[in-house]
Amino acid sequence: MKNITNTRQSAEQNAEIEKAGARANERLAYTPAEFAAMFGKSKTWTYRLLYAGQIRRIKGAPSVLIPHSELLHFVGQTTRHE
Repeated sequence: MKNITNTRQSAEQNAEIEKAGARANERLAYTPAEFAAMFGKSKTWTYRLLYAGQIRRIKGAPSVLIPHSELLHFVGQTTRHE
């Protein structure tokens, strides 16, 4: 019985480690070209969305970066983080 419990705990720990690794591999932000490429568009399309206020950029970054949350918002999967 003790062996089954250890195996279950080990499997749960492995699952948590895999989840953490997957989260670490997610991009936190994208350049305009990367954002556009996900939709098969040009980076000009992304700049138009930015200037129209349809997506937001990270303020204070040395270059234009679009947060991952904006990608999710744009495709309608979540609400925008204010």
